[in-house]
Order: sequence, then C-alpha cells, then structure tokens
Amino acid sequence: SIMASILRVNTLTDASSNNSVAMSTVASGSAKVWLNHGSDFVSDDSFNISSVSDDGTGELTPSFSNAFGNAEYVYTGQGIDGDKNTTFIFVEGATQATGSLPILTGTQGGGTTTKADTAAAHTIHGDLA
Repeated sequence: SIMASILRVNTLTDASSNNSVAMSTVASGSAKVWLNHGSDFVSDDSFNISSVSDDGTGELTPSFSNAFGNAEYVYTGQGIDGDKNTTFIFVEGATQATGSLPILTGTQGGGTTTKADTAAAHTIHGDLA
C-alpha cells in the first residue's frame, strides 16, 4: 500500500546546520514552468506543460498543466538553435494568460529580423493558482 505524508517545516537546513533556506524562498523562487523544445516545437523535456501548439512559423503556445494565479508571472527564454547570437525569443506581455503563453521565435542578421521555427528553452516564475 502507498502511504501519503505531509512534511511541514519552516526552514530547510543542511546536515551540518551551516546553510539554511526558508521554505517561502524555496516555494516562491522555484520555476513553476519550464520547457525545452527543438525547432519542430515538440517538447524535448518540460515541467508543468500539458501541451505545446504550433501556431505557424515562429509561433508556439505552451499550455500549463497547473494555471498561474494571475498573468503577472515572469518569463525568460533562450535560443538554443544554431548561432545563439542571431536567435530571438519574444513574448508580448499583453498576451500572457494564466493557462498559456504565446511565444515568438526567429532569427536576426544583416539588418533583417525573421520569424522562424527555432529550438529554445523557456522558464516561468510566478504564483500558481
């Protein structure tokens, strides 16, 4: 049989009691969503992602398994495809929703910016509902 337990602590401390961190820091500072995908926008690995839709060239929308409490979360992303100095990731804050986030990817070079399907990694911090 499986036994369920709850561990209630205010602070985590290492075995020597030299280093500790408040549980509020652990809960608030942990990424609530992350996604790593190839240029096909198929998830290579993820956390709290229920699906990723391919919305056209350079456009994807990951949907979250567990929604955020509000759309005021913080997003970071990085290109991992080809020359990282020419890959861009763009999110328009007005499109943030509690259950998903439309993202644009592409390349930039020679004075030209082009939406393109690029491999990327994304992380979101915020409060879940």
